[in-house]
Amino acid sequence: MLRPFAVFINGLATVLVVCPLFALAQPTGNGKAQSSSMPSEPLQLALIDAIAFSPNGNVLAAAGFDRSPANERVYQVVTWNLQGGARSSLRLAHGTPVTALCFSPDGTELAIAADNKVHLWDLAACKLVRTLKAGLAEVLAIGYPPSGRGLVSVSGEPDERSIVTWWDPRSGKKLHDINGPPANAWSTSVRFSADGATLAVVFDNAVRVFDARSRNLLQSFDGDQARFESADLSPDGKLVAVASGRKVSYFDVETAKLTREWTLDANEMGTTKRMSSRIMTVLFSPDGETVAVAVDLGKRLPSGMVIFEDLNTGQCIRTKVQVWGRMTRFAFSPGGECLAYARGDNIWRVSRENAQVSLALPTDSLAYEELDLRRYQSFINNWDDKAHPVRAALIRTLDEWNAIFSPAPVMFRNRPFHPEENVFADSQFLLVARVMWSTDKRVFDVESLTTHDDKVELRFSYSEPQDASFKVKKGLCLRIPKRDVACVTVFENGTNVATLNLSSGQWAIPPSGEFPTRRGPSGPG
Repeated sequence: MLRPFAVFINGLATVLVVCPLFALAQPTGNGKAQSSSMPSEPLQLALIDAIAFSPNGNVLAAAGFDRSPANERVYQVVTWNLQGGARSSLRLAHGTPVTALCFSPDGTELAIAADNKVHLWDLAACKLVRTLKAGLAEVLAIGYPPSGRGLVSVSGEPDERSIVTWWDPRSGKKLHDINGPPANAWSTSVRFSADGATLAVVFDNAVRVFDARSRNLLQSFDGDQARFESADLSPDGKLVAVASGRKVSYFDVETAKLTREWTLDANEMGTTKRMSSRIMTVLFSPDGETVAVAVDLGKRLPSGMVIFEDLNTGQCIRTKVQVWGRMTRFAFSPGGECLAYARGDNIWRVSRENAQVSLALPTDSLAYEELDLRRYQSFINNWDDKAHPVRAALIRTLDEWNAIFSPAPVMFRNRPFHPEENVFADSQFLLVARVMWSTDKRVFDVESLTTHDDKVELRFSYSEPQDASFKVKKGLCLRIPKRDVACVTVFENGTNVATLNLSSGQWAIPPSGEFPTRRGPSGPG
């Protein structure tokens, strides 16, 4: 049964609550932030773009966007106290996406990269202290050295030279600029060694390692034709791990020699060579003894995988997860107990000890599992897509499923035609479907799934495929907990495309017609 979970950090359980990034926390006379009560209909982060832990692990920050009453994107940052569950809120004056977050080593400031600026916030006073303007190009990554004296940013545009900048955050002055290779927000990161002596900057297909104090270049690691999906510097500053395609390569920083390689095993991952599984993120744990590898299993599969490798023994722990995203959506807790990552509007946790996934939900978010419809040997029944471009249904029973889907006539069956009937005892399925040009690419992405009383709201993005030789029916199907629902509202790319009034018996648009008098064949499994 699907249900919200608490996230366990430092042995304590808490449900992370998303609050609006408006002036909920106001400084008092003693400079301490006091949180007022939450609005009756709070905003939430519809899509999280970056997360970061404070150095002591007590605070987690997330950046993303919300929807205003006028359905405009409102970019914001939210912080939670993981020990007591209290929230703090900051308000950003700018209206641009956040590309990176970073706490100062003493935990008193939060650096926020957005557009071509770095905004420094005092967390206790809940106010903007200073803004660093990097130039015309977008700031893609930021990082504090462990000493807290200074700040490094990387700015640039795709296919253009990037700039690595050293700052004095107290005065806001630039201390030093170095030109780098092309970079973009998906792969760029800044990593310091634990002693602050070494700095690694990751670009599209290169890693530059600097002496952090003299700012001299120590080593360059350049890719061939393959782009670097991610790279990280070990806490002792001796190794650089580079993820590219299906491979992780480890290089010695001093000698620049390849020390070993680790490649995904297609059979072990449960994939085939035709599937485009690839490594999205590689991260060293804070103690340097474990490497976490996040894997996208390909467009044909609904989930990813996080692999924890013990560098001392070579033992690997694998767990399937719902994970796609860039490096700034992943963060190890400072103690290394867990890896947190964001997907959509939720923050998840993977523990290397028990390989369990916990979900930390905003108060009005609804837990869901994205279902790959290819799991079943059936197809969505035809409908008048001229009159109804989008088909929507909340499928609560097996009879309703068989009214929407028909078994695929094949000679040899190796998949079931539908879910087992007992699945509907604690689950129901929210389906949104379209007729579109055939494509193997992912065209639906959930932005948020929320509930208020007996109402459910789904927001998703849809990318129209390019012309192909034929059209197909494809759908986004979410398995959600069984509950009484009176109304479902569906928004595609910000536009209301369907409203199901289940209280009046309208569970499908367009109507599915009469239920079949007999159930479809169950198929194997």
